[in-house]
Amino acid sequence: MKKLMLLTLCLLLFCSVLLAQADTPKDKAAPKAKTEELKKANPERPMQKCLEDLKLTDAQKKKWEELKTSFEKTKNTLQAEIKNLKIDLRTALKNENFQNAKELNKQIAAKRNALDDAKVDFLAARMKELTSEQKATLKKHLEQCPNCHNAPMQNKKAMQMRHSEKENCNNCRECGSADMPTKINIRK
Repeated sequence: MKKLMLLTLCLLLFCSVLLAQADTPKDKAAPKAKTEELKKANPERPMQKCLEDLKLTDAQKKKWEELKTSFEKTKNTLQAEIKNLKIDLRTALKNENFQNAKELNKQIAAKRNALDDAKVDFLAARMKELTSEQKATLKKHLEQCPNCHNAPMQNKKAMQMRHSEKENCNNCRECGSADMPTKINIRK
């Protein structure tokens, strides 16, 4: 009995030492250092170099920031609405309300199109603020770095291909099909 108690005590002591090592506080200055590093000019970040080469005036910077804030609000609203519609879609599919599911799919597509249009409007409004010299500089940078202006589209295509290859991606939560029923029970 004493051996069992001693063994249990040793195991508890060993586990507490392991847990104490895992819970060591991390350096809190590290996130600030990363933020400062991102603000500095970095030749490996082509878009940052492009923005520096544009030599935006203070008024242009202020306008660009206002446009970005406005776009982010629109984007957040539309993404939240899409997320809510997907929840409704899952519910409709579980309840075998297929007509409603079709309507919800149309609404989701409309919201996605609205988001894509908002992105185009945002870019157009930013371009409108540039002088002809700045536009030429921006176009030159975009030609040199083709991934800078269409990287989100490439990522989206890669994600679609990755999910199309899978037979069942219900639990990935990347493509928005999480928790959707794969088999639908049809009552006879």
